[in-house]
Amino acid sequence: MIIYSDGYTLGRNPSETGGGYVVMNEDGDVLCENEIAKKGMTNNEAELLGVLEASKLAEKYDTIITDSMNTYWWVMRRKCKARPDLKDIATEAYINILEKEIDFYQEPRETNLAGIYIEDVLKK
Repeated sequence: MIIYSDGYTLGRNPSETGGGYVVMNEDGDVLCENEIAKKGMTNNEAELLGVLEASKLAEKYDTIITDSMNTYWWVMRRKCKARPDLKDIATEAYINILEKEIDFYQEPRETNLAGIYIEDVLKK
């Protein structure tokens, strides 16, 4: 299965009220949609939480796609230099990806079904 993940903030970045993420499969089915009320939430945090959730939902040999190059590198390097408070989330996602032998890629927003869903449904 191919799993698409994307995150967002409500209003500006960082948000005064929070944000969330969406995880979808290649058929366009929403696997998880979560909105989080948290002052100061950033888009990078929301993106990372989406990848973590995708890694939990994924099965062995699945593929996860994010449109965030930043999130991709945070997970693959297990480092969040600008946000050390998110290192544990990145590490957990990496361990899930490694243990389940998941293919993890970054692709442009235009091809990310979760990103398209956020733009079409949640941001209206």
